[in-house]
Amino acid sequence: MLLDAGENIKALAEYRGHSDPGLTLRVYAHLMPSSQERSHPS
Repeated sequence: MLLDAGENIKALAEYRGHSDPGLTLRVYAHLMPSSQERSHPS
């Protein structure tokens, strides 16, 4: 939810205790349904 709302990935990674923001994206990217809509407008 935070990523989808535009939260900084580095801040979220720290909050979740992940050493790498890439890990955070791999774990949570599937929960960002509107990101595909933003990157592929109709």
